[in-house]
Amino acid sequence: MIAYGPDGTIYAADETGTSKPGQKLVLSGNAFQRSVNIWMAASTDGGKTFTAPQAIVTPRDRPWLKVDQSTGTVYTASTGNFNPKTKEYNIAGPDAPMDRWLMAWKPHLVGHSEPRRIGGPDFSGAGGSTMTAANGILAATFVLGGASPGAVASGTPQPIPASLRSVVKEGTTSCSMEAPCLFFETSADEGEHWTRRHVPVPGGFGTFLTYVAVDPGLQGRYAIGVMDRAATALRVLTT
Repeated sequence: MIAYGPDGTIYAADETGTSKPGQKLVLSGNAFQRSVNIWMAASTDGGKTFTAPQAIVTPRDRPWLKVDQSTGTVYTASTGNFNPKTKEYNIAGPDAPMDRWLMAWKPHLVGHSEPRRIGGPDFSGAGGSTMTAANGILAATFVLGGASPGAVASGTPQPIPASLRSVVKEGTTSCSMEAPCLFFETSADEGEHWTRRHVPVPGGFGTFLTYVAVDPGLQGRYAIGVMDRAATALRVLTT
């Protein structure tokens, strides 16, 4: 992963195993090995030199990196089981929910937040999720009912989680592979709290991935891209 900050700082990250004493830390590896870490470094001189790599202490699947071009805040997110108390990752357990885990980093990586869930208390936001950030607002999409890490993927409808019932539209009571539910969420405090919206998609959509993009020049304007059910076209919805 690689991204620019608004001041020209380069942020680069990748997955790697543990280096041996005296060896260089090489930014490559396998996301599904328990020993793997995600590391990130910053450069303020166009990539000539980088800071010492810092570990991103979230699970190891599907790591992504975004930078808010107005605030300089760096966001990383990855998917898997994580225990916030013990910091253990990729090990399932009652205190280690499967979710998309987010961290917010200060410019130049001088500090960061604790891992935060993109999902909620009674659901995972790992399904089909992507994120974007601009103007101090973090935004993400996620899908319930589709084939996703830690989610039930079957033809049996799954009831809307209690924490989302107040936001669903058009009489929706459940989500399934045949009738998945798309949600869009925003946060003004770097993922500590979320405002969530149900986004009905007439005709249905494919659940593998949804995409979200922000217009950095017009606050509050977003586009969401979803595949149609036949996976032959990308459908776009805009605010």
